[in-house]
Amino acid sequence: MALGEQVARQLRVAIITGQLTSGQHLAEEELAAQYQVSRGPVRDALKILVKEGLVEQQRTRLYARGFTLQDIDELYGIRELIEVAAAKAALQRAGTRDWESGFAIIDEMRAAADAGDEARFTAADTAFHQLFYTLSGNRRLAEVWHQFEGTFEVLFELSNTFDLGAAVDDHRHILELFASGDGDAALKEVHNHLQRARAHIRDVVRSAASDEALAVDDVG
Repeated sequence: MALGEQVARQLRVAIITGQLTSGQHLAEEELAAQYQVSRGPVRDALKILVKEGLVEQQRTRLYARGFTLQDIDELYGIRELIEVAAAKAALQRAGTRDWESGFAIIDEMRAAADAGDEARFTAADTAFHQLFYTLSGNRRLAEVWHQFEGTFEVLFELSNTFDLGAAVDDHRHILELFASGDGDAALKEVHNHLQRARAHIRDVVRSAASDEALAVDDVG
C-alpha cells in the first residue's frame, strides 16, 4: 500500500471514530510529523479524503468534516442503490461457475473468523461485496463503489462482532441464493443484509464517536 493510502486510512479511522472532530484543521506539516512521513504522502492522503467527503477545503486550508449518523445513512443509501443494481446485473450475466470464486472468499472469511483475525476478515468481507461489481460488468458502478470502498472498509472493521462465524454464515447464504439463480430471494437478502449493516454501524459509531461529532446530527 502506498504511503499516501496508509496515511489516508489512519486519518479515515480517526475521522470516523471522532478522534478528529468536525472543523479540526488538518495541517500537512503537523500530520507529516505525527505519521513520520514527508508532506507528499500527507498531501496525497488528504486529496483522497476530500473525494470521499471526509475532509473539506476552505480556501487554502483543509478541515476534517466529522462523521455523523447522517453520513452513515447517506453512504448506505448510495451503497444499496449501486450494490442492488450490480447484483441484478450480475444475476443476468453470471453463470454458476462465475460464483465459485465467491465460495473461495467465504472460505477465507471462515479461516479469518476461526483465527480471530479481524483485519483479514474485513479484507475478505470487502472482496465478497466487490464480487457483485466485478460480475456485473458495469465499470461505472464499480467506480462509484471504489470511491467509497476505503470508508466502508473502516466501517466493516468497526462493525465486526464477536460472532464472526455468524457473519460468515450470513454471507454464505447470500452467495448460495445467487449461485442457485433464485434472483428474487437473492436480491431481497442483499437488501436485508444492507439494512442490518446500516443499523448495526449506526449503533457502533454512535457509541464510538464523541458527542461533538454527533451533535449536528442529533439536533437535525
